[in-house]
Amino acid sequence: MAFVRTKRKGNRIYYYLVENKREGKKVRQKVIKYLGTEAPTNEQIETMRRGQ
Repeated sequence: MAFVRTKRKGNRIYYYLVENKREGKKVRQKVIKYLGTEAPTNEQIETMRRGQ
C-alpha cells in the first residue's frame, strides 16, 4: 500500500509517494513519485493510488 512520506532538509519539507517492498528479511521503501514541496490533498493522494 502506498503512502505519503515527508522528508525535511533544512527549512523545507519534501513529499514523496512511497510503498514498502520486502527484500528477503528486510523491508525497503520504494519511491513511486516525487510530489514536491506542497502538501498533497487527500483527493490527489487517492487519485495517485488508483493510478498505480
